[in-house]
Amino acid sequence: MPPFDAIRDLVIRVPTRICRRYFGLPISEDREDEFARWTMDISSYLFGDPLGDPAVREKARQVAEHMRAFLDRAIGDARAESPDETTILGRLVAMQRQEGGPTDAGIRAHLMGMITGFVPTDTVAAGHMLDVLIGNGRFLTWRRTRFTKPVMRAIEANDDRQLTKCLFETLRFLPINPGPFRVCSRTYEVEGEGGSAGDLASSPKRLASSQARNRPCSTAAPSRGRTVSIHPGAVRSTCSSDRVFMPASAFTWRRPRSRKR
Repeated sequence: MPPFDAIRDLVIRVPTRICRRYFGLPISEDREDEFARWTMDISSYLFGDPLGDPAVREKARQVAEHMRAFLDRAIGDARAESPDETTILGRLVAMQRQEGGPTDAGIRAHLMGMITGFVPTDTVAAGHMLDVLIGNGRFLTWRRTRFTKPVMRAIEANDDRQLTKCLFETLRFLPINPGPFRVCSRTYEVEGEGGSAGDLASSPKRLASSQARNRPCSTAAPSRGRTVSIHPGAVRSTCSSDRVFMPASAFTWRRPRSRKR
């Protein structure tokens, strides 16, 4: 039996082929690995580059050009033929016949976002689950039976619902990533209790903090050199996103505690 690489031959392959069969993208079998690599290079810049490495940015820019050209050809070919409306691409192209239907640029933007958020996310999530369960890294010293036994029981019982719960629990110990890192295009004001609390400078890369939606948090305001409080709904944004941001350097990864059963 030939060697089996779970990540390359299954985890990456499945979402890539879904992009072909369900999304409707003309990905030939000999280019599956290349297509998956494109998605991961773009995703690495968007979600996995907290320090703003210029090499990561440039690689993503180059790959994005290839992806845009690929999608433009796919849209043109789908329109030239009778669109297959069982696929996402086919349905979007068919919608162009309607008044107010999507433009080619709109379809490309939708597909780019769906692809970039799909293949890499599934790959990283499944890879992290496998790492916790059977990997050779940091979890070798753990009592892994607390993960593997429930998983095996769910598999043997053919209980997909329970298996999903078990896998999500393993992912809690090795999450996909801290959160979405974003670059602010210009300085914008952060509003605190009783008025303006400070500005967030445009230059540092920022981490969009989901915690800011639940409770106030503090972060350094680089342009003022002091600490400001960020409250839910308090941002008056003048940059490309309306989310609340924290400096990437303020993030600290902590291993979650095991839940008692």
